[in-house]
Amino acid sequence: MSGSLFDDGSDGELQAIERDVLVALALGAAPRPRAWVVEFLAQPGVREGGARRATIDEVRAAIAQLDARGCIEQHERKPGFWGVANGYLPGVMESVLARVPLPALREALGRADGYRAVTFAAGRLTGDRVPTIEAAFALVRLEILGGTSVAAVEALDARLPWGVQAQALSDTALDGC
Repeated sequence: MSGSLFDDGSDGELQAIERDVLVALALGAAPRPRAWVVEFLAQPGVREGGARRATIDEVRAAIAQLDARGCIEQHERKPGFWGVANGYLPGVMESVLARVPLPALREALGRADGYRAVTFAAGRLTGDRVPTIEAAFALVRLEILGGTSVAAVEALDARLPWGVQAQALSDTALDGC
C-alpha cells in the first residue's frame, strides 16, 4: 500500500485482509456489517490482498483483529456494525485515495450498497439513485475527498435519496477525515 495508514507507520503489522477491511469500513462512512464489507471487497481493484475474493470468515477474523488493536469500533446501538476509529480515518482515506482510482471505489460502493455506480462522463451524471442515507454519506465523502468539483458534488443531488442534498451531507460526511 502506498504510504502508511497510521501516523506511527505500524500498519505493516497488519495483514493485507486487515488493511482491506479497514479501507472498506473507512469508505463506508457509516457503521457497516461484515456482509457489506465482503461485498465492497468483491471489487478487485480495491483489494490489496490479491485477486482472490475475501470470505466472510476472513472478514470476521480481520474485524476481530482490528477491534483488538482499537482501529475499529462497534456501533453502540447496532451490534455487528463497525466503523473506523476516528484517529485512524485520515491516514486510511489518504492511503486508499492515492492507491485506488476513483471509478473503482465508486464501483465498490455501488456494489456494496446495491446500486449501479454513479459516473461522470461528458458532463453528464449517470447511475442509479443511491438507496440509503448511509450510501449517500459514503458517496459524498468519496467524491469530496477524491477531488470531484463542487458542481459535480452538487449534481449528486439527483442521485441521492429523495429530499437529501449533497451540500447538507458534506460536513457530516467529512467528520473525522
